[in-house]
Amino acid sequence: MTTTPIYEEKQQDIFELEQLADKELKDFSKLMTFDTASIQILRNRQRYQIGAFGFSKDNNPRLLRGIDHDEQIKPSITEKKIIIEDDVDDKNERYWNKKETPKVRSWICAPLIVDDEVIGLLTIDHYLPKQYSYKKHGKLVKDFARDVAGRIKQWLSLHESKRRAEQLESLIAIGNQLTSDIKLNEDELFSLVEECAREALNIHNVTIWMVNDAEKVYPVKASRDGELITVKEKNTCAKGWEPRSKNGGKGKVRYILDNDRSLVLYSQYIFGEEKYVLLSNDGEEYPFSSLPNEKADDKVPDCWIGVPIKLKNKVVGTITAFSWGHKYQFAAEYDSKILEVLSDKTAIALDNIRKYKEIAKLEHVINFTHEVTSKITLSERKILELIHKHASEFMD
Repeated sequence: MTTTPIYEEKQQDIFELEQLADKELKDFSKLMTFDTASIQILRNRQRYQIGAFGFSKDNNPRLLRGIDHDEQIKPSITEKKIIIEDDVDDKNERYWNKKETPKVRSWICAPLIVDDEVIGLLTIDHYLPKQYSYKKHGKLVKDFARDVAGRIKQWLSLHESKRRAEQLESLIAIGNQLTSDIKLNEDELFSLVEECAREALNIHNVTIWMVNDAEKVYPVKASRDGELITVKEKNTCAKGWEPRSKNGGKGKVRYILDNDRSLVLYSQYIFGEEKYVLLSNDGEEYPFSSLPNEKADDKVPDCWIGVPIKLKNKVVGTITAFSWGHKYQFAAEYDSKILEVLSDKTAIALDNIRKYKEIAKLEHVINFTHEVTSKITLSERKILELIHKHASEFMD
C-alpha cells in the first residue's frame, strides 16, 4: 500500500477546482467592473477561498473566518440574500475587517445556492465608494452566482463520489488483510492500520493510541505529513510521546476514551481575538488547547477527528487524524464513519492476534507437559531443567 499516487491525484483535483474558479471570475470581470473578487466554498461551518481575482492566489485553498465569527457575511448565508454595501468606510471593526481589506469601499456578497442549499459565496470589491447598487447589479450578480454554483456543485459531487469509491476500495482491501492474517504481530497490525487511515482519508496526519495495563495512554504509531515519526526509542517512548494518564486532563483522546464516542472538530479563527478554537459541528466550543494561538498558516489544523477502538465492549484505544494546509476535501463527518469501520476491523484483528497468541502459549504448555510425562523416570534435577527451559515460553 502507498499513499503517494492518491495524494498527488487529490492535489491535482484541488488545482483543477482553483482553475475553474479563477476562470469564472476572469470571465465575469468582462461583464462587471471590480478590483478584487473571490469564490469561496462552505464546508463544516468553514469558508475556503478557492478562486481569486486581483490579489494573490498563493495560499488557495485558504481558510477564512468561520461562519459564526464573520458578521459581514453571515446574513448572506443564513438569509440566502445578496448584500451590497456602497461604502464600507463607516462600518465598525467588528463588522468589517479593515486590516485585511483596507482599500475596499464598495462590496458585494452573494450566496452560491444549489437546490436551496448555500454551498459557497461570491465576493466582489471595488476601491471606490458608491460603485454598486441592487438596481444596476443585483440581477447580474444573482445570475452569475447561480451559474457558477451549479458548475462548482457538479465538480464537487463528481469528485466526492470518486473519493468515496476509493475509500471503500481501500477499506475492503485492508479489512480482508487485517481479519485474515492472524499471524501478524500487534506492531505490524498498527502499521497497516495507520497506513490505511492515511490512504482512505487522503490525510497525512494519523496517530493510534492504546491503553496499557497501567491505564496509561500511549502512542503506538504516528505520522505527520505522510511520514512515520518515531514514537518509540528502544523500550521507551520518544520525547514528547510519553504515556499520558487516562484519568487526567481534558484532552481529546481522553474524551473519546471516557465517553466511548467519536469526536469531530473543526477549527475556526476568532476575529479580534487572533486565535483559533475547536468547534463541533453544532457550534459547541470544546476546551481543548491543542491549536496554536496564532493567525492562519499551513500548520494550523482545520479538522480533527478521533474514533474509539473497542475490544469486547471495552475502549482500548483510539485512532485520530487531522488535516492542515486547509484541505477542504477532508469531509470529517463522513470520514469519521470511515475511521469507525477501520476501527472495528482493527479490533477484530487485534482480538484474533491475541487469541492466536494464547493458542500458541497453550501449545507450548501441551508440548512441555508431553515432554515431561514421556520422561517421567528422569531425575528431579532433569525435570527442573525442563521447567526452566520452557518457562520463558509460558511467560511471553
